[in-house]
Amino acid sequence: ILGVELITAQPHMAPIFNLVNSILYSVEELLLSHSLDELSEFTREKAEEFAYNSSSSIQLIARQGEKLIEDGFKILTLSASGSTLAILKKAKEEGKTFEVIACESRPMLEGRLLARFLGNARIPVILIVDAAMGVYVSKVDLLLVGADSISETSFVNKIGTFCLGLLSKEHQVPLYVACERSKFISTDCLPVSFTQGDPKEILEEEFAGVKVENPYFEKIPLLLCQQVVAREQCQVSHA
Repeated sequence: ILGVELITAQPHMAPIFNLVNSILYSVEELLLSHSLDELSEFTREKAEEFAYNSSSSIQLIARQGEKLIEDGFKILTLSASGSTLAILKKAKEEGKTFEVIACESRPMLEGRLLARFLGNARIPVILIVDAAMGVYVSKVDLLLVGADSISETSFVNKIGTFCLGLLSKEHQVPLYVACERSKFISTDCLPVSFTQGDPKEILEEEFAGVKVENPYFEKIPLLLCQQVVAREQCQVSHA
């Protein structure tokens, strides 16, 4: 029941789906031969192993992804991805000089948090509103985003990423997606609809006859993506 509740709470987060299913599958094989305490300890160890592998994966992604960045590059990003941050910090550690343009990522504004982290790492950052991304895409060398899940034909990320992908195609600026392999999931397992946030994040007061919708995530075709940077490099469709 707890596993179902976790998946239901964050249906777009593939790692949660994969972790829960992995644990349930393993526990099912041990039900008849292990005590409740042993199963509890086994579950804890599996979760800790998953967390450790996730942390290790991000470091591998950072070493792989920083190779995409060259001196003098300008990189535009959306939302606040741990993989993206790791790549940019690794590129800085390697002595590369570059500039990041970070979208605010409304409505939760996690792009501001990413900008703060980059600024603290002494990486030059320009913070822009999401609607301004069209002005800047033609001025950058690559687009770099994370993903909450990725399937055979699409990936799920923060609202606004689809627009970024279309701008990538229009201006022929490559879009790269960085994520852990634990975020890979079959298309059949992806949710039909995505999380809606609090309408008050968009409009604090109610207007007569006005309905506010506040989607957090969206599905983006992999056809708009140049490459997926995962734990092991996975070449996919080219725009």
